[in-house]
Amino acid sequence: MASRTRSGKGLNKDENSAREKTHDARPVNSSGLPALPVELLLEIISHFLTVAIPKFQSGVYHAGYLDRPNVLQALSRVCRSLRSVFLPYTWQRIEVCASARMTCQTWVHRNIKIPWERDLAYELIRQLETVTIRNPALAEHVKIVNVLITEFSYQTLMPELARCLALFPNLHTIQILGNTTLDIHVENVFEGMQFPSVTTVVVPAHARQILAACPNAQHVTVSAYGMMNLGVFRTLQKHCRHLKTLHGFTGVNYDTFMNGKFLEILCETFPEIRNLGLDIGNITLTRNVVTQLARFRHLTDIEINISTRRNFLLPDRVLKIIEASKSVLRKGPGLGGAPRFIKLVFLDGTKRIKIV
Repeated sequence: MASRTRSGKGLNKDENSAREKTHDARPVNSSGLPALPVELLLEIISHFLTVAIPKFQSGVYHAGYLDRPNVLQALSRVCRSLRSVFLPYTWQRIEVCASARMTCQTWVHRNIKIPWERDLAYELIRQLETVTIRNPALAEHVKIVNVLITEFSYQTLMPELARCLALFPNLHTIQILGNTTLDIHVENVFEGMQFPSVTTVVVPAHARQILAACPNAQHVTVSAYGMMNLGVFRTLQKHCRHLKTLHGFTGVNYDTFMNGKFLEILCETFPEIRNLGLDIGNITLTRNVVTQLARFRHLTDIEINISTRRNFLLPDRVLKIIEASKSVLRKGPGLGGAPRFIKLVFLDGTKRIKIV
Protein backbone atom coordinates (compact mmCIF):
# COMPACT_ATOMS: atom_id res chain seq x y z
CA MET A 1 0.00 0.00 0.00
CA ALA A 2 1.21 3.48 -0.85
CA SER A 3 2.24 5.60 2.09
CA ARG A 4 -0.09 8.42 3.18
CA THR A 5 2.02 11.53 2.85
CA ARG A 6 1.06 15.05 3.89
CA SER A 7 1.23 16.07 0.24
CA GLY A 8 -1.47 13.55 -0.61
CA LYS A 9 0.65 11.59 -3.10
CA GLY A 10 -0.44 8.28 -1.61
CA LEU A 11 -4.18 9.08 -1.66
CA ASN A 12 -6.63 7.86 -4.26
CA LYS A 13 -8.75 10.22 -6.35
CA ASP A 14 -11.72 10.37 -3.94
CA GLU A 15 -9.48 10.89 -0.93
CA ASN A 16 -7.61 13.66 -2.68
CA SER A 17 -10.91 15.33 -3.56
CA ALA A 18 -12.07 15.15 0.06
CA ARG A 19 -8.72 16.51 1.21
CA GLU A 20 -9.01 19.47 -1.17
CA LYS A 21 -12.55 20.23 0.03
CA THR A 22 -11.35 20.22 3.62
CA HIS A 23 -8.51 22.55 2.65
CA ASP A 24 -10.96 24.90 0.87
CA ALA A 25 -13.19 24.98 3.96
CA ARG A 26 -10.47 26.50 6.10
CA PRO A 27 -10.75 30.19 7.02
CA VAL A 28 -9.33 32.62 4.48
CA ASN A 29 -6.04 34.16 5.59
CA SER A 30 -6.53 37.92 5.79
CA SER A 31 -3.35 39.00 7.57
CA GLY A 32 0.32 39.25 6.70
CA LEU A 33 1.25 38.94 3.03
CA PRO A 34 -2.31 38.20 1.83
CA ALA A 35 -3.45 41.48 3.39
CA LEU A 36 -1.33 43.49 0.96
CA PRO A 37 -3.17 44.94 -2.05
CA VAL A 38 -3.04 42.61 -5.03
CA GLU A 39 -1.98 45.56 -7.19
CA LEU A 40 1.14 45.99 -5.06
CA LEU A 41 2.11 42.34 -5.41
CA LEU A 42 1.54 42.46 -9.16
CA GLU A 43 3.64 45.62 -9.39
CA ILE A 44 6.50 43.82 -7.64
CA ILE A 45 6.18 40.83 -9.98
CA SER A 46 6.16 43.08 -13.04
CA HIS A 47 9.80 43.95 -12.37
CA PHE A 48 10.99 40.37 -12.84
CA LEU A 49 12.57 39.48 -16.17
CA THR A 50 10.24 38.13 -18.82
CA VAL A 51 10.84 37.16 -22.44
CA ALA A 52 9.50 39.95 -24.60
CA ILE A 53 6.97 39.43 -27.38
CA PRO A 54 7.93 39.81 -30.15
CA LYS A 55 11.51 38.68 -29.69
CA PHE A 56 14.15 37.83 -32.29
CA GLN A 57 16.71 36.07 -30.06
CA SER A 58 16.79 32.38 -30.87
CA GLY A 59 19.12 31.12 -28.12
CA VAL A 60 18.41 29.99 -24.57
CA TYR A 61 17.77 32.58 -21.84
CA HIS A 62 19.59 32.54 -18.51
CA ALA A 63 18.13 31.42 -15.18
CA GLY A 64 17.09 34.94 -14.19
CA TYR A 65 14.08 34.55 -16.47
CA LEU A 66 12.79 31.74 -14.25
CA ASP A 67 12.30 33.99 -11.22
CA ARG A 68 8.90 35.30 -12.27
CA PRO A 69 7.17 31.91 -12.78
CA ASN A 70 8.83 30.54 -9.65
CA VAL A 71 7.56 33.44 -7.52
CA LEU A 72 4.06 33.18 -8.99
CA GLN A 73 3.94 29.47 -8.21
CA ALA A 74 5.14 30.10 -4.66
CA LEU A 75 2.51 32.80 -4.08
CA SER A 76 -0.25 30.58 -5.43
CA ARG A 77 0.62 27.98 -2.78
CA VAL A 78 0.70 30.26 0.26
CA CYS A 79 -3.01 30.26 1.09
CA ARG A 80 -6.49 30.26 -0.44
CA SER A 81 -6.76 34.02 -0.81
CA LEU A 82 -3.47 34.28 -2.70
CA ARG A 83 -4.13 31.12 -4.67
CA SER A 84 -7.36 32.52 -6.09
CA VAL A 85 -5.42 35.53 -7.38
CA PHE A 86 -2.10 34.08 -8.49
CA LEU A 87 -3.03 30.66 -9.85
CA PRO A 88 -4.46 32.24 -13.04
CA TYR A 89 -1.33 34.40 -13.37
CA THR A 90 0.89 31.36 -12.86
CA TRP A 91 -0.61 29.57 -15.85
CA GLN A 92 -1.34 32.60 -17.97
CA ARG A 93 1.91 31.92 -19.81
CA ILE A 94 3.26 28.59 -20.96
CA GLU A 95 6.80 29.89 -21.20
CA VAL A 96 9.81 27.68 -21.77
CA CYS A 97 12.78 29.73 -22.98
CA ALA A 98 15.23 29.65 -20.06
CA SER A 99 17.33 27.01 -18.33
CA ALA A 100 18.32 26.88 -14.67
CA ARG A 101 21.72 25.61 -15.84
CA MET A 102 22.42 28.90 -17.58
CA THR A 103 23.74 31.48 -15.13
CA CYS A 104 24.45 35.01 -16.31
CA GLN A 105 28.09 34.00 -16.80
CA THR A 106 27.43 30.83 -18.81
CA TRP A 107 24.75 32.66 -20.83
CA VAL A 108 27.40 35.09 -22.06
CA HIS A 109 29.55 32.12 -23.12
CA ARG A 110 26.83 29.98 -24.67
CA ASN A 111 29.32 27.84 -26.56
CA ILE A 112 29.84 25.96 -23.26
CA LYS A 113 28.38 22.49 -23.63
CA ILE A 114 25.37 22.44 -21.31
CA PRO A 115 22.39 20.10 -21.88
CA TRP A 116 19.86 22.93 -21.72
CA GLU A 117 18.02 21.68 -24.82
CA ARG A 118 16.94 18.58 -22.91
CA ASP A 119 15.89 20.70 -19.93
CA LEU A 120 13.64 22.85 -22.10
CA ALA A 121 12.05 19.86 -23.81
CA TYR A 122 11.21 18.19 -20.49
CA GLU A 123 9.90 21.42 -19.00
CA LEU A 124 7.63 22.08 -21.96
CA ILE A 125 6.12 18.60 -21.72
CA ARG A 126 5.66 19.06 -17.96
CA GLN A 127 3.80 22.34 -18.35
CA LEU A 128 1.62 21.09 -21.20
CA GLU A 129 0.69 17.93 -19.30
CA THR A 130 -0.13 19.95 -16.19
CA VAL A 131 -2.73 22.14 -17.90
CA THR A 132 -4.25 19.51 -20.20
CA ILE A 133 -4.02 16.18 -18.37
CA ARG A 134 -3.31 16.58 -14.66
CA ASN A 135 -5.57 19.60 -14.20
CA PRO A 136 -7.49 20.47 -17.40
CA ALA A 137 -9.30 23.29 -15.57
CA LEU A 138 -6.07 25.29 -15.84
CA ALA A 139 -6.29 25.32 -19.65
CA GLU A 140 -8.71 28.24 -19.61
CA HIS A 141 -6.07 30.43 -17.94
CA VAL A 142 -3.49 29.97 -20.71
CA LYS A 143 -3.29 33.08 -22.89
CA ILE A 144 0.32 33.06 -24.09
CA VAL A 145 2.51 30.22 -25.35
CA ASN A 146 6.13 31.35 -25.62
CA VAL A 147 8.56 28.51 -26.24
CA LEU A 148 12.03 27.83 -27.58
CA ILE A 149 12.05 24.75 -29.82
CA THR A 150 15.29 22.93 -30.57
CA GLU A 151 16.12 19.73 -32.41
CA PHE A 152 16.02 17.77 -29.14
CA SER A 153 12.95 15.48 -29.37
CA TYR A 154 11.14 17.90 -31.67
CA GLN A 155 9.37 14.99 -33.37
CA THR A 156 7.65 14.35 -30.05
CA LEU A 157 7.34 17.96 -28.94
CA MET A 158 5.68 19.45 -32.01
CA PRO A 159 2.65 17.10 -32.13
CA GLU A 160 2.16 17.55 -28.38
CA LEU A 161 2.39 21.32 -28.70
CA ALA A 162 -0.10 21.36 -31.57
CA ARG A 163 -2.51 19.15 -29.62
CA CYS A 164 -2.40 21.40 -26.59
CA LEU A 165 -2.73 24.69 -28.48
CA ALA A 166 -6.15 23.53 -29.63
CA LEU A 167 -7.21 23.02 -25.98
CA PHE A 168 -6.60 26.61 -24.84
CA PRO A 169 -9.86 28.53 -25.42
CA ASN A 170 -8.42 31.91 -24.36
CA LEU A 171 -5.06 31.66 -26.12
CA HIS A 172 -4.23 34.90 -27.92
CA THR A 173 -0.43 34.80 -28.45
CA ILE A 174 1.97 32.21 -29.86
CA GLN A 175 5.70 32.84 -30.01
CA ILE A 176 8.00 30.11 -31.32
CA LEU A 177 11.72 30.78 -30.96
CA GLY A 178 14.60 28.64 -32.21
CA ASN A 179 17.03 28.26 -35.07
CA THR A 180 16.05 24.83 -36.35
CA THR A 181 14.67 24.25 -39.84
CA LEU A 182 11.84 21.86 -39.19
CA ASP A 183 9.54 23.09 -41.94
CA ILE A 184 8.39 19.71 -43.25
CA HIS A 185 7.59 18.39 -39.78
CA VAL A 186 5.79 21.59 -38.76
CA GLU A 187 3.71 21.50 -41.94
CA ASN A 188 2.63 17.92 -41.29
CA VAL A 189 1.77 18.55 -37.65
CA PHE A 190 -0.23 21.76 -38.05
CA GLU A 191 -1.92 21.01 -41.35
CA GLY A 192 -5.69 21.44 -41.03
CA MET A 193 -5.53 22.83 -37.48
CA GLN A 194 -7.21 26.09 -36.45
CA PHE A 195 -6.57 28.40 -33.50
CA PRO A 196 -9.23 31.09 -34.04
CA SER A 197 -8.61 32.92 -30.74
CA VAL A 198 -4.97 33.72 -31.59
CA THR A 199 -4.31 37.31 -32.67
CA THR A 200 -0.52 37.59 -32.17
CA VAL A 201 1.96 35.21 -33.83
CA VAL A 202 5.77 35.27 -33.76
CA VAL A 203 7.31 32.43 -35.78
CA PRO A 204 10.33 31.79 -38.00
CA ALA A 205 9.66 31.44 -41.71
CA HIS A 206 9.99 27.66 -41.64
CA ALA A 207 7.01 27.50 -39.25
CA ARG A 208 4.65 29.37 -41.56
CA GLN A 209 2.08 26.57 -41.31
CA ILE A 210 1.34 27.89 -37.82
CA LEU A 211 0.31 31.17 -39.47
CA ALA A 212 -2.11 29.22 -41.64
CA ALA A 213 -3.68 27.87 -38.45
CA CYS A 214 -4.34 31.38 -37.11
CA PRO A 215 -6.92 32.98 -39.45
CA ASN A 216 -7.60 35.86 -37.06
CA ALA A 217 -3.97 36.85 -36.58
CA GLN A 218 -3.59 40.64 -36.51
CA HIS A 219 -0.01 41.06 -35.27
CA VAL A 220 2.62 38.94 -37.03
CA THR A 221 6.39 38.87 -36.69
CA VAL A 222 8.51 36.64 -38.90
CA SER A 223 11.47 36.09 -36.60
CA ALA A 224 15.10 35.10 -37.06
CA TYR A 225 16.44 32.24 -39.19
CA GLY A 226 14.38 32.53 -42.34
CA MET A 227 12.81 35.95 -42.68
CA MET A 228 9.99 37.08 -44.92
CA ASN A 229 9.93 35.11 -48.18
CA LEU A 230 7.42 34.35 -50.89
CA GLY A 231 6.13 31.27 -49.06
CA VAL A 232 5.41 33.28 -45.92
CA PHE A 233 3.78 36.07 -47.90
CA ARG A 234 1.50 33.65 -49.76
CA THR A 235 0.52 32.06 -46.46
CA LEU A 236 -0.37 35.45 -44.98
CA GLN A 237 -2.19 36.42 -48.15
CA LYS A 238 -4.33 33.28 -48.07
CA HIS A 239 -4.97 32.78 -44.37
CA CYS A 240 -4.35 36.00 -42.41
CA ARG A 241 -6.42 38.75 -43.97
CA HIS A 242 -6.79 40.93 -40.87
CA LEU A 243 -3.19 42.07 -40.41
CA LYS A 244 -2.57 45.29 -38.52
CA THR A 245 1.07 44.72 -37.54
CA LEU A 246 3.82 43.09 -39.59
CA HIS A 247 7.51 42.77 -38.66
CA GLY A 248 10.33 40.68 -40.11
CA PHE A 249 11.80 42.27 -43.23
CA THR A 250 15.49 41.65 -42.54
CA GLY A 251 15.84 39.17 -45.39
CA VAL A 252 13.76 41.11 -47.93
CA ASN A 253 15.62 42.51 -50.90
CA TYR A 254 13.47 45.54 -51.64
CA ASP A 255 15.12 45.90 -55.07
CA THR A 256 14.27 42.42 -56.35
CA PHE A 257 11.63 40.77 -54.12
CA MET A 258 8.38 40.59 -56.08
CA ASN A 259 10.12 42.50 -58.87
CA GLY A 260 10.76 45.39 -56.52
CA LYS A 261 7.05 45.86 -55.82
CA PHE A 262 6.87 44.17 -52.43
CA LEU A 263 5.60 47.17 -50.45
CA GLU A 264 3.10 48.05 -53.17
CA ILE A 265 1.67 44.52 -53.19
CA LEU A 266 1.79 44.38 -49.39
CA CYS A 267 -0.32 47.53 -49.17
CA GLU A 268 -2.85 46.25 -51.71
CA THR A 269 -3.15 42.95 -49.84
CA PHE A 270 -3.26 44.34 -46.29
CA PRO A 271 -4.57 47.92 -46.46
CA GLU A 272 -5.40 47.99 -42.73
CA ILE A 273 -1.79 47.71 -41.56
CA ARG A 274 -1.03 50.23 -38.80
CA ASN A 275 2.38 49.10 -37.57
CA LEU A 276 5.38 48.09 -39.67
CA GLY A 277 8.81 46.95 -38.55
CA LEU A 278 12.00 47.80 -40.42
CA ASP A 279 15.55 46.55 -39.86
CA ILE A 280 18.64 48.68 -40.38
CA GLY A 281 20.61 45.47 -40.94
CA ASN A 282 18.89 45.14 -44.32
CA ILE A 283 21.28 46.90 -46.70
CA THR A 284 18.53 47.37 -49.32
CA LEU A 285 16.51 49.51 -46.89
CA THR A 286 16.98 53.11 -48.00
CA ARG A 287 15.26 56.46 -47.60
CA ASN A 288 13.54 55.92 -50.96
CA VAL A 289 12.15 52.58 -49.77
CA VAL A 290 10.81 54.19 -46.60
CA THR A 291 8.94 56.85 -48.59
CA GLN A 292 6.90 54.04 -50.17
CA LEU A 293 5.31 53.43 -46.76
CA ALA A 294 3.11 56.44 -47.48
CA ARG A 295 0.91 53.97 -49.39
CA PHE A 296 -0.36 52.63 -46.05
CA ARG A 297 -3.22 54.99 -45.25
CA HIS A 298 -3.72 53.75 -41.67
CA LEU A 299 -0.06 53.63 -40.65
CA THR A 300 0.52 55.05 -37.15
CA ASP A 301 3.69 53.27 -35.97
CA ILE A 302 7.03 52.47 -37.55
CA GLU A 303 9.46 50.34 -35.56
CA ILE A 304 13.11 50.46 -36.61
CA ASN A 305 15.47 47.78 -35.34
CA ILE A 306 18.93 49.30 -34.85
CA SER A 307 21.77 46.90 -34.04
CA THR A 308 23.75 49.28 -31.83
CA ARG A 309 23.53 50.63 -28.31
CA ARG A 310 21.66 53.81 -27.51
CA ASN A 311 24.78 55.86 -26.77
CA PHE A 312 26.43 55.05 -30.11
CA LEU A 313 26.59 57.70 -32.81
CA LEU A 314 24.16 56.73 -35.56
CA PRO A 315 25.52 56.75 -39.13
CA ASP A 316 24.14 59.11 -41.73
CA ARG A 317 22.20 56.34 -43.50
CA VAL A 318 20.29 55.50 -40.33
CA LEU A 319 19.51 59.14 -39.60
CA LYS A 320 18.11 59.56 -43.11
CA ILE A 321 15.87 56.51 -42.68
CA ILE A 322 14.59 57.84 -39.35
CA GLU A 323 13.84 61.25 -40.86
CA ALA A 324 12.08 59.65 -43.84
CA SER A 325 9.96 57.59 -41.43
CA LYS A 326 8.99 60.72 -39.51
CA SER A 327 8.00 62.41 -42.75
CA VAL A 328 5.80 59.48 -43.79
CA LEU A 329 3.92 59.51 -40.49
CA ARG A 330 3.69 63.29 -40.35
CA LYS A 331 2.15 63.59 -43.82
CA GLY A 332 -0.03 60.48 -43.82
CA PRO A 333 -3.72 60.53 -42.88
CA GLY A 334 -3.15 58.05 -40.05
CA LEU A 335 -6.09 56.57 -38.19
CA GLY A 336 -8.72 59.02 -37.00
CA GLY A 337 -6.34 61.33 -35.18
CA ALA A 338 -4.56 58.49 -33.37
CA PRO A 339 -1.07 59.43 -32.08
CA ARG A 340 1.82 58.39 -34.29
CA PHE A 341 5.14 57.04 -33.10
CA ILE A 342 8.53 55.90 -34.29
CA LYS A 343 10.06 53.26 -32.05
CA LEU A 344 13.82 52.81 -32.21
CA VAL A 345 14.88 49.39 -30.91
CA PHE A 346 18.49 49.30 -29.72
CA LEU A 347 20.47 46.41 -28.27
CA ASP A 348 20.07 47.85 -24.78
CA GLY A 349 16.59 49.33 -24.86
CA THR A 350 14.12 51.34 -26.89
CA LYS A 351 13.35 54.96 -27.65
CA ARG A 352 9.86 56.10 -28.61
CA ILE A 353 9.43 59.29 -30.61
CA LYS A 354 6.02 60.90 -30.89
CA ILE A 355 5.32 62.53 -34.24
CA VAL A 356 3.65 65.93 -33.97
